[in-house]
Amino acid sequence: MTRCVSAREPNQQAQALPTTVAELQMLLTAERQRLEEATQRINALEQEREHLRASYERLLHEVELWKRRLFIAKAERAENLHQLRLEFEARLRELDAAAGTLGMPQNAANGGEDKAADQNKPSDKPAKDGKPRGKRANNRGHGRRDLRDLSLPEERIEIADPHLEQLVEQGKCVRHGFEERATLAHRRATKCRVIIARVRYKTVDAAGDTDVITTPMHAEMLPSAIAAPSLAAHVIMENVGKGLPLFRLEDGFKRDGVSIDRATLCRWKKIVGDKLGDTVVKAMSKHALATAFCISTDATGVAIQPIYSH
Repeated sequence: MTRCVSAREPNQQAQALPTTVAELQMLLTAERQRLEEATQRINALEQEREHLRASYERLLHEVELWKRRLFIAKAERAENLHQLRLEFEARLRELDAAAGTLGMPQNAANGGEDKAADQNKPSDKPAKDGKPRGKRANNRGHGRRDLRDLSLPEERIEIADPHLEQLVEQGKCVRHGFEERATLAHRRATKCRVIIARVRYKTVDAAGDTDVITTPMHAEMLPSAIAAPSLAAHVIMENVGKGLPLFRLEDGFKRDGVSIDRATLCRWKKIVGDKLGDTVVKAMSKHALATAFCISTDATGVAIQPIYSH
């Protein structure tokens, strides 16, 4: 269908357009104002975006700190672990909200928690120092190592209670196994495993109640340590008496198939030194003050000029 254009339409369109320079200037000014307003809005949005990015970085840093306290650094854990988890989840929700505002995937914010959860998975690989493997993949091990796994000669020492042994002979109580603890001792040119077995006794009172009594442990120089007195004496003699550095002793332990780090050797020295200072050294000082003619002398010579007579 053909449309007929009359001669009046071009004249009407021409009349709709601005006819003066003033109107054009007004339109241009209005466009410039709208452009300035848009520019100011863009600048404000960019500043807001930068502020949100800074808040996101701050929240991410806080979440990393909370994650470290929850999953990594055991020494920094709070006593109320439930409250700590609640605060961590609150920070994590704020981080997700900031990530959503910035158009970032929220999985990136939760990646740290997933990574920490992966680190908590138990590993089948043995720890470097022979201790039981912890939950984290990079854990060096925790707890007391099992010295029975070492290929070493073994000696056994049984400790019994004399009073309870008399009751056993009288038939008033019976032996009920042993409570064993393995320590590492030093023998000439080798190491050995010493099993300290404390006898356990089972008694029954008049009411029929059963009680299990374990022989008390004797006083030790290094309580709860894997080192027997002979090994501690060997370490101190090698280090102090012969001047052998601890790192060389550490290498020697590794060659013997026993991994003991320098920090442990240094701790043994300190404990033994503290015990000797409180006992032997204190007794020596007391004895010297009570009986010695002279506590300390100086061998420095003094030149004396002869007296000449005039």
